[in-house]
Amino acid sequence: MAADIFDNLVDNRFRCWGSGMTRIHGRDMTGKSSYSLAPAAFGETLREHHQIVSQTKAAAADVLSFGRPSGLGHTPWVVRLPLSNTGEPVDQVVVIAWYSDEALTWSAATAARFCCKVDIA
Repeated sequence: MAADIFDNLVDNRFRCWGSGMTRIHGRDMTGKSSYSLAPAAFGETLREHHQIVSQTKAAAADVLSFGRPSGLGHTPWVVRLPLSNTGEPVDQVVVIAWYSDEALTWSAATAARFCCKVDIA
């Protein structure tokens, strides 16, 4: 994933979301606010992490935990890398998230059965 970072973090948007993320979260967030993901506490956690990376201009790694409305909990490993077109300020954050194969398989099957059509490549 890649997120465009602005002075006002509320304006941040995902530049590139990715099909694996769509499988996990049930929707494509390309071009959408980084903080409108459910549950709301997860979106707030993303905002805090983007703020830390943009202010410190340093890479960060986290293990997150969140639950989906379906009842499945996810625990992705996440690395965030700051990028800048001019050297300063940070205007993009590249995010590498690793989810287990079980989470990806379960999410795709559940999405197909309960909430939406999922195109699995």
